[in-house]
Amino acid sequence: MSSDEEMAAIGRLMTEYTDTKRHLAALHTETERIGKLLQYTGAVIQHKNTSLISPITEEHLAVLDREKLTSLVADINSSFDRLNTLRTRLSDLGLPT
Repeated sequence: MSSDEEMAAIGRLMTEYTDTKRHLAALHTETERIGKLLQYTGAVIQHKNTSLISPITEEHLAVLDREKLTSLVADINSSFDRLNTLRTRLSDLGLPT
C-alpha cells in the first residue's frame, strides 16, 4: 500500500469514527426525548387526586412502540461496538481518539 493509499485509509477511519460519534450523540438526544415523554406519560397515568388529567398525545403513545424501542437499542449497541472497534484501530495506528 502506498503512502497516499495509507493516508486515505486513515482518513476514512477517522471520518467514520467522527460520523459514528455524531450518530451516537443523535441517538442520545432521541433517548432523552423518549425518556421525558415516558416520564410525562407515567406522571399522567399515576395522577390520582384530581379529575383534571392532562392529555396523552400520539407522540406519547408512539414511544411505547416495542419495535421502535428495540430498533433504537440495537442501533445504540451496534454503534457503540463500531465506535470501540474504530477507536482500537485508530489507537493501534498511534492516533488519538
